[in-house]
Amino acid sequence: MTNRSGTFIVVEGIDGMGKSTQIARLAAYLEQRGHFVRRSREPTDSEYGCEIRRIAREGRDGVSLEQELDLFLKDREIDVRDNILPA
Repeated sequence: MTNRSGTFIVVEGIDGMGKSTQIARLAAYLEQRGHFVRRSREPTDSEYGCEIRRIAREGRDGVSLEQELDLFLKDREIDVRDNILPA
């Protein structure tokens, strides 16, 4: 196992602006040049991420801002542990 540092690239933007398309193009470009690319998204597909997506789709319906924030924090913790740090 090498102890090489990588580059962490984040793409932000509203839904429907073409982030997925641009990420795919960037990943292909980097992979063609021999770089390892690991893609992920937030919210993740964890139980917390799925609940965040449900809230975004259907509305809060009794979910407080504090509860929604807690979902985001738990989802981020999973993403850092399972995806970001290992990469």
